[in-house]
Amino acid sequence: MSSPAIHPDIEFCESHREQLADRYAGKVVVIKDQQVVRIYEREDIARREAEKEFTPGSFLIRRIEPVRRLHRV
Repeated sequence: MSSPAIHPDIEFCESHREQLADRYAGKVVVIKDQQVVRIYEREDIARREAEKEFTPGSFLIRRIEPVRRLHRV
């Protein structure tokens, strides 16, 4: 039995983690079709607005956390 495919928007989020963090750290983003389509301060507002504009299940909402980079001394 094969495992279910990872949704392309989740894959996009994971593979672009550092770039997203550099640009949107602390923000809530709506990702659709492997693109950041909207940016918000709060998740509840992001969800409400995305549900008005897009088909349910066709987008991903994520709070972008800063990436911790290790520095060698």
